[in-house]
Amino acid sequence: TEADTMHGELLVFFYEFVRARVDSRLPLLLKPANHRQEEELSAISEQRVPRVLSHELFGSRDRTPLNPGEATGRLRFFRTAEEYTAAETGLGWADIVAMPCLPDDVPRVAGFINTAPITPLSHTNVLASGWGIPNAIVRDLERLVDEGGLDGAWVRYRVDEDDISLERLDHEPDLRAPAWHQQRI
Repeated sequence: TEADTMHGELLVFFYEFVRARVDSRLPLLLKPANHRQEEELSAISEQRVPRVLSHELFGSRDRTPLNPGEATGRLRFFRTAEEYTAAETGLGWADIVAMPCLPDDVPRVAGFINTAPITPLSHTNVLASGWGIPNAIVRDLERLVDEGGLDGAWVRYRVDEDDISLERLDHEPDLRAPAWHQQRI
C-alpha cells in the first residue's frame, strides 16, 4: 500500500529473499508499492532488482476501474494539490473528488477519480473499498470536464469491471445523507 515503509535496502533484501526461493527459470520482478519506493529503487541497478512500475502496468489504459460502485454527487475536479488544499474544508459527503493523486487524508466523500495512474493497493483505493465508494483512473477526465462543463456539476458516476461512466444530471438531485454522516451542530 502507499503506507508501505520498506526502504531501498529492505526492498533489495526482500527481492533477494524471494528470488532465492523461486525457480530461477521463472522471471521475477519487484513492483514497488508506492512512489516513495519507486524513488528508492531508482538508485538501485535494475540488474540487481528487476522491477515493473505502476505506470508501466496501467500506462496504456485511459480508464482503469479500481473499486466498483455507483455514486450520485457533485464532481469536484482539482488539477493541482494546491487547488485541492484551498477547497478541502468545503468538501462534503455528496462530493466526488477528482485529481491526479488523491491525498491519503482525503475526507469521506461519495467517490474518487484519479487522473494519473496509481496502484490498486494505494491507500485511497483501500479507503474506497472500505467505504464502498466508486474509484477509478480516468486519464482523459480533464478533457471530459472541459468539454462537458462537469467541474461542480451534479453527476451519476458508475464504475464496474467493464465500464466507467460520468453522466451529467440536469438538476441537483434530492439526496439523503448516508447513515455514516453525522451533521455537526
